[in-house]
This record gives sequence, C-alpha cells and structure tokens, in this order.
Amino acid sequence: MQAGNFSGIKLDLAALEQENACPGFAIAFDTQSETGEQVSMKLNALFVPDRYVDRAAEFEPQPQPAAAEVADADAIAGFYLRDEGYSESGAIAGRFTYQPIRQTLEMTTYYQRSVAVDQMRLVSPDLRLRTIVTYQRPPAGSPPSVITLIGFGVEKKS
Repeated sequence: MQAGNFSGIKLDLAALEQENACPGFAIAFDTQSETGEQVSMKLNALFVPDRYVDRAAEFEPQPQPAAAEVADADAIAGFYLRDEGYSESGAIAGRFTYQPIRQTLEMTTYYQRSVAVDQMRLVSPDLRLRTIVTYQRPPAGSPPSVITLIGFGVEKKS
C-alpha cells in the first residue's frame, strides 16, 4: 500500500517500523444477498492509530454520525487506509475506533456520495457480528443524518 495515495496523512514511518505496530492485511470476500445478488472484492488495508500520524492537518476531519460516537477512554482511534473503497473505487482513508473491552471495531468512511459506518463485534476468532449504516453525504460541516441503507449479519470465517 502506498502512502502517496492518502493525501494529507503523513505517517511516522520510523516509529511504525521500529515497533512493527501496524501490519497490513488483505481482505477477500464473496457474498450473496437474500435476493441472490453476488458481490466479490479483494483489497489491502491498514489500521494506523493516531499516535503514528505525524500530522493530519490537511486531512479534513468530518463530523461523525451519532451512531459512530465513542466515549470509551480506552478506545484506540486512527486512520483506516485501503487501496480500494467498498462503495467507490480507488484508494480511500477513513477513521476507525477499536474498543478493546467490547472487542468492537468501528470504521467511518466518507465517500463522494455517502458516509458508511461499519461496526464489527469480534465474538470469537472466527465469528463476528456486523452492522453497516450508510448515510447520504451531508453538506460540508454537517453530521450525516439521512440513512439510505442498513445491513447486518453474522459472518463466519472460512
């Protein structure tokens, strides 16, 4: 994954390499909806906690939807970098929070036309509960509030 694809985010590469803090991973999935629609995707991703970001001044923070607000003091927050977006093609940066006590990972991504809030509760090493709330992208500076899609399910690793 190339850092150049995520303009405005400058990583502290020395700290990342020294601590081997953010190993990347690949995701591949094949899904079929209850209506028979099939979707397959492969992408590379990286979760980078804020403590490894030199500066993100050029990365304009977006207002969070109420569903994405996290008050847990132990939560880890940072950038979620992908070489491919789920809703729109191309590299994209989102924000993530991880709550260790609840084993809950939440990712918020602002796309051109929508905002996706994807939450995963890691129930066991091979089982997770997942909800996805997609909002219409609001005007700049406004929090998302118009829901266009809600998805949920149980995902088992195979």
